Amino acid sequence: MTLSMISFQVQLLILMAIGYLIKKIGLMNDETRSGLSGILLYVILPANILNAFYQNIDFSAELVRNSIYAIVISAVVQFGTYYLGGLLAKGMNEKKKAPFRYGIFSTNAAFIGIPTLENLYGNFGTLYGAIFMIPYRLTVWTMGIGLFYKGQKRSIVKQLLHPCMIAVAVGFVLLITGFRLPEIIEKPMQYLSRCTTPMSMLVIGGILAGVDLRTIFTKDTLVFSLFRLLLVPGALYLLLSLIPMDPMIKGIAVIMTAMPSASMAAILAERYGYDYEYGARIVTASTVLSMITVPLFGFFL
Repeated sequence: MTLSMISFQVQLLILMAIGYLIKKIGLMNDETRSGLSGILLYVILPANILNAFYQNIDFSAELVRNSIYAIVISAVVQFGTYYLGGLLAKGMNEKKKAPFRYGIFSTNAAFIGIPTLENLYGNFGTLYGAIFMIPYRLTVWTMGIGLFYKGQKRSIVKQLLHPCMIAVAVGFVLLITGFRLPEIIEKPMQYLSRCTTPMSMLVIGGILAGVDLRTIFTKDTLVFSLFRLLLVPGALYLLLSLIPMDPMIKGIAVIMTAMPSASMAAILAERYGYDYEYGARIVTASTVLSMITVPLFGFFL
């Protein structure tokens, strides 16, 4: 798995570099990047998730058991990192506190994690990765946004209507019933699904292009990355080693938890008057360093 993961991480890095160059030469601006992010999140990722349920996966007791494991582990990670961030941020500059806590709590699991799991575990990786994301999606725009602005919390109903959540629900219905969508719908969905990895990396590369690379690796960003990329997923790895479960679910949980900080840590910091530059630096540092740490975890999985 390790060699495969290293090779895939290098491929991701190349795609990110292309996105970086596209932004630098002016083919992508902030508005374009924002539009691409929306297309990815609301169109391509749901298609990718739905497509995963089509690939000769039988509904079984094992699938139900693994899905429950994925949801429970994810919920524990979300609440654990939320309160861990609060403890670590005590005494920190108020302008840095919110992006720091959000960065520990919220990862780029959707844009980087799902493509990585698809490469490692195929369609089962995408399927369980999408299920693992359910608690994440329910908390990131409630507890997460509350770190920046207490009055702006989205309802659970709105989160359940997120396209990725709908894709998971529809996928389960199709899996249980054996019903297949008409080919005229199924084929475009498959084509969109194939865009997930390249589109994700181009968007992230465009984000990195907006950061002064000389300011990325400082003491504060390295300390942040130590917790985000090594200590949190490392602790989860040790905990799950004590619990008998499907090794694939354990691997998926650890890989998803080992993802770098979500780019929203910087975007929300700018919107609500926090230290935007610090937010951008922790996102960039953790993203770059994850190219090393994620394959490292792959060695033990």
